[in-house]
Amino acid sequence: MFTCDLPLLLIIVGMLTDVSRHARLVTGCALLAALLLPVAVARAADYRFDIVHSSVVFFVNHDGYSDAIGRLKVARGWFRFNPDDWADSKVVADIGLKGVDMGDAAWDQVVAGTDFLDAKAQPLAHFASTSVEKTGPDTGILYGQLTFRRRTVGVAFPFRLNKRAFTIYGFHSVAGFTGLATLDRRQWGMDAFDSVVGVKVNVLLEIEGIEDGNARRAYQATVRKDGKQPS
Repeated sequence: MFTCDLPLLLIIVGMLTDVSRHARLVTGCALLAALLLPVAVARAADYRFDIVHSSVVFFVNHDGYSDAIGRLKVARGWFRFNPDDWADSKVVADIGLKGVDMGDAAWDQVVAGTDFLDAKAQPLAHFASTSVEKTGPDTGILYGQLTFRRRTVGVAFPFRLNKRAFTIYGFHSVAGFTGLATLDRRQWGMDAFDSVVGVKVNVLLEIEGIEDGNARRAYQATVRKDGKQPS
């Protein structure tokens, strides 16, 4: 004959109630994410650079033996991306030159020196876009002016939109891009050692931005605080 153990029954009911609450919580979070995701994807937005996940990597030939690889970091900046009208997009970025990383302290100093980046005279390279052209469903070309070593030169970066979505890691919207272009260093007055160091430099951009409606104003405030706009 079956007998009911009341304390055990209460424990089981409590466990089922906790499971039900957990299930409702998970369902609610999933529904919230589903509701937020279309908002994050469907509209134009401003972003601040995620400096941890953004890099400028360059490859330059070393006397025909191999390509030396260096890395620069995005120091500050912002961008706007409009998925419905790519021409409405905009990028402003300052790249730190003093912190160039060649994988060797001695080479870091050489590349940062007067023969190449001349980082002491101008610690930041400045890029400002002039237009964005959409070339495919997720590809485009970013046109702009790149200034360092006291010279401003027009450049074009073909790029791909990798992903633009809301993430639960931080509960914000993120946009990620990859760009690749070849630049001629002589256009910025870097003609030293051109017989052994390649003059054509391949530049890889790996960029992530965090949606931030204050990104542009925050950048402008930082520039004013520093007392000068990169030239």
